[in-house]
Amino acid sequence: MTAQGKLIDAGALRAWRDRDRDMHRDEVLALEAVMSTEKGREFYCRVVFDMCGLETESFAWNIKDGHSASLITAHAEGRRWVGRQLFLEARDAFPELVRKMLAEQFKREEAESLREQRKSAPAGEDTHDS
Repeated sequence: MTAQGKLIDAGALRAWRDRDRDMHRDEVLALEAVMSTEKGREFYCRVVFDMCGLETESFAWNIKDGHSASLITAHAEGRRWVGRQLFLEARDAFPELVRKMLAEQFKREEAESLREQRKSAPAGEDTHDS
């Protein structure tokens, strides 16, 4: 304890809060820079959903060794947690840009699905919806 009986003085606490606020503001500005472009939103979506596996199952059900399964599950759940935090941060700061990101991703997936259908369709068969 300090001479005044406090663990931290008010000036140090104020400085710590100011640094925290400034750091958060800088993070939000950086996130805005990423989310404000289509390529940035595509990258952010790839990180959150593909790399972090936000919408995937964490449980390693196909591994017989319980210890290994628990480690793999914990690792996958940790990745999902990071993805969830990233998604929530973007959603809270820029809800319209997150909606736009998800709509753009849906269009990309739809276009990819059509390309795959065309590749696998027999020659001469029309895969367009009539």
